[in-house]
Order: sequence, then structure tokens, then C-alpha cells
Amino acid sequence: MGTFNANTVREDARLAELAHCAEERGVEILGVQEHRRVHHDPIAYCRVGGCSFITSSAWRNKAQAATGGVGLMLSSRVRRALRRAYQHTERILIANFDGNPVTTVMVVYSPTNVALVEDVEKFYEDLRTAIWDVPTHNFLARRESTGATRQTVVLVPPWGTA
Repeated sequence: MGTFNANTVREDARLAELAHCAEERGVEILGVQEHRRVHHDPIAYCRVGGCSFITSSAWRNKAQAATGGVGLMLSSRVRRALRRAYQHTERILIANFDGNPVTTVMVVYSPTNVALVEDVEKFYEDLRTAIWDVPTHNFLARRESTGATRQTVVLVPPWGTA
């Protein structure tokens, strides 16, 4: 499992390069922030090489530039284990995978340090809700990023939360 703040994979060539790097290094699950791909559906699926890329849409800022977006790059083996992927919010993507226990992966893109306080508070309320909504018997893996300043992977055992 890995993480990557892409700063954009809008172009197909950059997305193909990301998939190639994940495959070459044996990364089966790659959480991606700031892919900047805008689509109308809450979740989009696409094949890239031997991988699948699942995205929650980026959004448009006041200047109409694409911003944000979270996604998961999955190997073909892991893609077969995918039960469900869904958008909790535009900044939180959740995927459940078969296993005993079921594995829940969250890809999270936190507001940066220049965001409005109200937006930051709303984000952390949403994150708290997303974590509490995961069944207690699931194994939870969560990826957070606040821009380039902090990147962490939090693995939460099925018996508690981080």
C-alpha cells in the first residue's frame, strides 16, 4: 500500500506513468490525492495498463481550474477483491475489500493550512463520521494529506480507531 500526492494526473500519459510505476514497484493499492480529473458521476472507474483507477471527482475553483480529487490505483489482483467504492465527501473516498476481516481503505485529502476555518472544521467532522461509520470488525487503512506539509498512513486494527 502506498500514497501519492499527484498534483495532477489529468493527462492520460501522466496517469499511465503512475500506473506503470505502481506496477513496477509492486504497489497493489495506491491512494492518490489531487488527481484533478473532473467527472459528473460521484465515482469513475478506468483501466490504465494492468491497473484500475477509481476516482472521486475533482472540483472547480473560482477560476474554473480543476482542484483536488482523491482516487485509488489498484492492481488487477486487488481490483478483483473490491466489494464497493464510494464517495463519502469530495475529499474522502472509501473502498471495501473482501477478506477476513473486511479491509476498508480511506483516501483523504485534507484542506491546506490556508483554507477557511469553517472548511477545515467541516472536513474533520466528515472524517470523524466516515471513521465511525466503518463497522468495528473491519480493518481500516486511512491515508491523509494536507498539501505537501504532512503525509501519513494510519492503519487502524479492527478493534479500535486511531
